[in-house]
Amino acid sequence: MMLEIMQKIISNTKKAGSLAKMSLLVILATSLLFTGCSDSKKDDDKEDTEKVETQKEETKKNRFIVGKGIKEDDIDHFYLTYDSSTDPPYFQRYVLYVEDGKHMFHHEKREGDVWPLTEEYITVEGTFELSDDEWNKCFELLKGGKVEKRPDDVTDGGDSGPFLYLYWSGDKDKYQVFSFESYKKQKAYEELCVELSE
Repeated sequence: MMLEIMQKIISNTKKAGSLAKMSLLVILATSLLFTGCSDSKKDDDKEDTEKVETQKEETKKNRFIVGKGIKEDDIDHFYLTYDSSTDPPYFQRYVLYVEDGKHMFHHEKREGDVWPLTEEYITVEGTFELSDDEWNKCFELLKGGKVEKRPDDVTDGGDSGPFLYLYWSGDKDKYQVFSFESYKKQKAYEELCVELSE
């Protein structure tokens, strides 16, 4: 559309035969073309640039902070898993994830007398879409948490968890090990998961 306007201005100016008028109108048309860029595009570019800069800074520190380098919309999956080889073995998993733009919650409990408890030992499970309020509560508890590099040598040393992993859109399969900002937030998140599972 801007090109059509410029062409009309130039053709009308040529008919007038004035070089000064033509120059003035070309300058006017060019300025219209460049001011056609919206401020929202500039804001989006600024936000993207800030996000990239934050991610670069956090990469140098070998960790990312949820809510800063990892934005809410970046989160694909978050896993909290307890997996114990005690007698009897114990397995409980809570998963937040995004599917078709919807925030989903999945929980499963496995029971049996063997370890590891594989999927065939699932005794209780459920999956449902979270309300906006439920998602916001979950995200507020994740916010401020750190996501660090997954170690090359993964050994749990007999630990039963919780094992916390956050998968996000800016990651290249390196930064996934999550830790809550505080123990208080971790316990509040676990309590919320139990509540959502009922």
